[in-house]
Amino acid sequence: MFSYLAGCVLLGVISFSSSTGDGCMLCGPGFAQLDTRLCEVKEEAIAWLADQQEPTGSWPFMNVRNAIFGLQLANHSWLHDQNLTTRILTKSRLEYELLQKLLPEVCNCSDGDNDNSGGSSTDSSSGSSSDDSDDTTDSHSSKAKRMGRSTSSSSTDEDDESNDNDQTSDDSCCLRKFSPGGGRLGQYMLALQSVCCLVDDFYGVDLNCLMADLIANCDDNFQNFFGYSLAILSLCSQGDDFSISSEALEKLADGSSSSDPCGSDSHGVDTLSLLVMAMVCARPQAQEHGLDDWETVIDERVQCILDAQQDDCSFGNAITNALAIQALTAAGGAFTTECSCNDTANVFLDGLEDEGFNSVAGISQILPLLNCNNFGSLQNVTIECPDPEATPRPTPPIITPGDPTTTFSIKVDNNVTVPSYTVTILTGENLYYGMIRLENSNVGFTFETQEFSFGLSLQEINGLASSAADSTFWSLLTVEDGVETSSPVGISGAFPQSGDCYICRFSSF
Repeated sequence: MFSYLAGCVLLGVISFSSSTGDGCMLCGPGFAQLDTRLCEVKEEAIAWLADQQEPTGSWPFMNVRNAIFGLQLANHSWLHDQNLTTRILTKSRLEYELLQKLLPEVCNCSDGDNDNSGGSSTDSSSGSSSDDSDDTTDSHSSKAKRMGRSTSSSSTDEDDESNDNDQTSDDSCCLRKFSPGGGRLGQYMLALQSVCCLVDDFYGVDLNCLMADLIANCDDNFQNFFGYSLAILSLCSQGDDFSISSEALEKLADGSSSSDPCGSDSHGVDTLSLLVMAMVCARPQAQEHGLDDWETVIDERVQCILDAQQDDCSFGNAITNALAIQALTAAGGAFTTECSCNDTANVFLDGLEDEGFNSVAGISQILPLLNCNNFGSLQNVTIECPDPEATPRPTPPIITPGDPTTTFSIKVDNNVTVPSYTVTILTGENLYYGMIRLENSNVGFTFETQEFSFGLSLQEINGLASSAADSTFWSLLTVEDGVETSSPVGISGAFPQSGDCYICRFSSF
């Protein structure tokens, strides 16, 4: 008998800072060969998934939310490390896809049209290989036959927070319905959080409030507990920023049967794994609400997962293996089983090699494990999200006679006119300082930026603003010998030389 995954108890679900470089130690120290193999497979999976990104910034079957979440949990600086165009397109596509689904279904309660019915969910149940579904049923059943607070689908690609305390709808928001399903909204919210986008003010919409509506009308908005787990994960990942109601948490603990944590035939390994990850993530809220049986239910569901492990140390296909191991590492503790952590992990990697990288949804769900993370790790991840209010626009120093200066030009292509401006800066200043100086010169040039984890992004020039809803954004290009090239850096990373020409172009995707 082995103490299964005992090493992970020491390491826990390690943070990004501990799982980069030479890789993470999934089974604890002493398994260098496994650690190396995990790191190699992780890099291959990241490269494969990144290669599937389309020129528009999306992924096949509109899987941008799944891909971003998986990539960011595998490498917290993945988006930051991309070139400027890729960063803008990726984030804009994520926002665009959600806005496309969300805006037609959001109503203005102040107009008296307060419909909190929640609508009907089209969360579909599909197998592990699906690339375009919200929630999922398990890829195989287990052998063995009860909760919310604010701030993705086993084997699928598309897959609800709750209001403070009483879980009632606030007058400031309501949701007629969200036909893609609450689990799908949960996936978008997790992806948004992973790239430092606000979920409590998403283009003026409080997604946490909307999720509260969906959870309060659970039966109308969730077809299974895989999607419900994603909804709770999207809230508990925000830490103390949002309080999940006891009713929502009790629903999570009850599952399909309050008397059977394993859910009999309705919960397979995939769903049980998501339930465990969501319960571990929401543990602090459960403790605040005094839900005393929380840990008991987690332990029972962990045992249900272990009971499903087969003689060859597998839980099923590669996705199911990955989700099961993520749940076990999230739960922590020494589990008695015939299979060691090392054997289980290597069987998972063998299965992944046999199946290959062939599903954006599947690889997105597997990636967190390859970095010793799980679906609930976001609240522990080190992503420095900038505070725009904490970083006011700087004031360039006055240029005095004798100071070394650099003169260059900026053209603004708004698809109608292309005004050109001559800019003089102190030598060594970046393009951002040049644009500030240009605006201060009162020649009719104005601009607005937004700060993200990857730096400053142009949002508006001369009154023309980018819009995810309209698929538009401002791109930055350089001109050399008459050839226009997309700038690999943003305005804060570009340092003009004398005679340089930059073009700010209003583009669409």
